[in-house]
Amino acid sequence: MLAQGLGGLPSGFLLLLYLIGAVAALGLFAICWALVKRHPYAGSALLIGLCVLVAYLLGTHYLGRSKLLALVDGDQAIRLKSLEIAGQRRRVICTDEDVLRYFEARVRGPSIGGPSGTSYHITFRFAGGGVYTSQAFLRGDKVEIWVDWGPDTERDPPTHAFHFSEPMPRHVATLLQLLNSDNNDAPGTVLTIEGGLATTAYDASLALR
Repeated sequence: MLAQGLGGLPSGFLLLLYLIGAVAALGLFAICWALVKRHPYAGSALLIGLCVLVAYLLGTHYLGRSKLLALVDGDQAIRLKSLEIAGQRRRVICTDEDVLRYFEARVRGPSIGGPSGTSYHITFRFAGGGVYTSQAFLRGDKVEIWVDWGPDTERDPPTHAFHFSEPMPRHVATLLQLLNSDNNDAPGTVLTIEGGLATTAYDASLALR
């Protein structure tokens, strides 16, 4: 089920982002190396700090990836710490325990087919560490996700699909109503779900996208 989404090349847009990141990292390393030659102690400290930061970010990414793969394969021990869904000039931030447990159960469920829909990005943050962002399509109560950035999302099918079935926490319906609405409806809306409450705020930077 998941093999088809692993090991391929990223889409053109993601590949461009990776290349920009690689060039930026090389530039930072070059600057640090120049500082090492002029100011050995300060330059060395900065270079070590940069290496630690890069290692931390890569470790967090791959830990998140491995946990998401385990979750979609049914691992009952995997727990979400938070979810963020962004796109279409809106954002959802969720730390509510009931919604997170419901979302885990849906992702663990059997993979189902379904048409593509509105494009979003889902960021999964896991208890115990690990962060992973996946492209997703939402249509009605059906969600399709790529469990790996590997596939070319313009051509390859999603690696996993699931649906939000009843019974569901009431704030899941609130979430779906916002994400399924037209992107011209209430642009800039930020929906936060935590502690059993759902609140909305306005982010001008989202509205301008």
